[in-house]
Amino acid sequence: VVQKQLMNFQTGNFKVSAIDTSLGSHYSTSVNVASFSTYNISKDANVVHSGNINVLKAGILNIDGQFKTIKPTEETTNITFNNKSEASVVGTTGKFTLSTGTAFTINDQATLTNKGEMIVESESKAIYNSGSTYNIDGVTTYNLGALVYHKSGSTTNITGTLNSYVLVNSATDGFLARSTINIGSATNKVGELNFAQ
Repeated sequence: VVQKQLMNFQTGNFKVSAIDTSLGSHYSTSVNVASFSTYNISKDANVVHSGNINVLKAGILNIDGQFKTIKPTEETTNITFNNKSEASVVGTTGKFTLSTGTAFTINDQATLTNKGEMIVESESKAIYNSGSTYNIDGVTTYNLGALVYHKSGSTTNITGTLNSYVLVNSATDGFLARSTINIGSATNKVGELNFAQ
């Protein structure tokens, strides 16, 4: 990518096999997933992404391969799921890594389902707002120094494994008052919630 780019997905079902972005301080690739559209990261794809992703109402992002954000110099990568949109990390091959400098937001009535692996690295931020739902049927790991906000009115269903840390000395991150955590909520499933400290 040699200049700022915007990929604007209109109505349809789009399959991405590979995006490899080599970035300087001003280069980014942004993605808008329109309402009722699906953005698929293929099973064998290894996608390195910089820039913003904005999934509109009823839009879907499916990650069946490797998908990792990278931070442009002195910028933040914002990934936002708006009302009634969906994100999925699909199957054991799906891996979603939020690298340093990424802000990941699930808004009201939006759903994130992880059946593969999701990693939130140090100095990244995951925000699950009121009315959002996070289903963990795979493995999610919040590395030491990640900022995680399961806000009041959010729901986290754990039938896989959530590895969590004491993140910062603050009462504003982690599982906040009146957020709901259901462990082992699916039939014949046993969920694990592991606090490292």
